[in-house]
Formats: sequence, structure tokens, C-alpha cells
Amino acid sequence: MKTLIIDCHYLCHRAIHTMNGLSFKNQHTGIIYGFLSQIRTLAKRFKTNQIIYCWDSSESKRKEIYPDYKNKRNKEELDAEEKEVLKNGYKQFNTIRTKILPVMGFNNNFIAKGYEADDIMAKIALLYQQDFVMVTADEDMYQILDCTDMFKPSGNILYTSKDFIREWGIFPEEWGMVKAIAGCSSDNVKGVVGVGNKTAAKYLLNKLKSKTKAWKSIKASTDIINRNKKLVILPMDGLKLKQCRLKKDHLNLDGFFSMCEKYGFKSFLYKDVLVTEWENFFKGDFNVA
Repeated sequence: MKTLIIDCHYLCHRAIHTMNGLSFKNQHTGIIYGFLSQIRTLAKRFKTNQIIYCWDSSESKRKEIYPDYKNKRNKEELDAEEKEVLKNGYKQFNTIRTKILPVMGFNNNFIAKGYEADDIMAKIALLYQQDFVMVTADEDMYQILDCTDMFKPSGNILYTSKDFIREWGIFPEEWGMVKAIAGCSSDNVKGVVGVGNKTAAKYLLNKLKSKTKAWKSIKASTDIINRNKKLVILPMDGLKLKQCRLKKDHLNLDGFFSMCEKYGFKSFLYKDVLVTEWENFFKGDFNVA
């Protein structure tokens, strides 16, 4: 049975944009409902209830190294309604992590002060070497494809090390160096000027001619590359084993029932859904129709 490693903030943000309006007894519940619906879909897709949940910390060790880290995101102009949506959304993120998953019996539910979900996902995959599938859309995670496949829900795409090597011509563990050279625009990490991912990969393959401007720029940018390595290579230094040591789950169907009652998730308790999906999920029986 495969084990899913979930980038929880990614799934939660997907739910913000699809289920935001749902509420029950004056409490916002859309992200919680959307998150659990995605978990149910993933469980059916991979026939597993073995799931590891990884969360971003609100604090950032990367910002201590590079204060501009993710600043581009923080400067985006949001109107009052958008800010309220995010505020309510983040409250539900915390509810999922601290209340929903524990009452359902999930014990592999990780957050580490100063670190991101990416770090925890990478640490676990590298340490345990099980039959993992990480659920994320973050291309930074390509660098651990040697020990886990990657599933991108938005396109229903399972991406493997073979796919990566076919696309990029390098090995997954070299991807961190590609990002250190080229930078990461989504995280506002500036790389070598004028050098993108493809050029950085060509450089690592020794296919970039030494007379080119890009080759000379890379050679002259050792300081930038060394700084970026601390930011983009996963997991970030300092994450301890005890912060992501796997434990045995004790899945609890009664806890699931009580959670559904508390948050008004009646559709989860409809007989056809409950018996054929949720009850089988808790039993780990994915051969029953």
C-alpha cells in the first residue's frame, strides 16, 4: 500500500478557491470540507489510507538568511474581501491540523517551527525510503523524485523520476542546483541574471559553451549560488529527525462521525458515500465497491 505525503497548504489553498462559501452554525467550514473531500479522492485514487500531513510554519528560517524571501507574495494588493477570505481560511487550516486530523486518528501530522512543508516532506521521503507519493504542485520537490513519485491533483498527473529525466536530462538530485543557479520566481529568490532553468540544466550537463554570456555569468555568481543553495535545496539544514519521526495511526471512525456532526458535513454521512467510501477508508478496504 502506498503512503501519501501531503502538502497541506497546497490542498487547503485549492479548497479556498472552490469551497469558501460553506458555513455551519456561524462557523466557516468550506476549507475543512474541501480538504477532506480531496483526501477522500486521493485515498480512492491510490487505494490507501496511509497518509502523512505536512504543514508550513508561520515563521521562516529562510527569511533569516534572505529577508526578501517570498516578499513578492506579501506585497500583492488584496481588497478587503480577499483579506477576509484568507483570514477565515487560515483559521480553518489550523482547525484541520489541530482538531480534525487528530480526532480522525491521524498521528503523522507534522509542522516544524521555521520550516516549510517541503522540508518535512523531503526529510521523510529521504529517511524512510518507502513507497511514497507526494501530493503537491511545487516543482522544488522534483529534487527528491528518486525516492518518491509526485502527484499533481490539478492535472491528475503522476510524475516520476523517469518523467523528470526525460524532460530535463539531469537526475532529480541535481534539481536543487538548477534552482540555486536560476533562482525561484514564485518564492522571490533571485538567481543568476539572465539564466533560467533550462540554461542552468545545460550548464550542469556541460552543454553550455564557455564563451557564452550565461556561462560567464554563472561562473561569476558563486556568492549568489551558495546563498540560494541554503534556500532551495531540500530539506533545509537543521530539521531534526524527531520533528518528523513517523508514528502508527489509530484511525477512528467514531471520531469521524463526531467531526461530521460538529461541522455539519451531512453529505459525508449519506449511506452510499459513508458505506462505500468513508467506512472503507477507515478499514483500509479499497476492494469493496
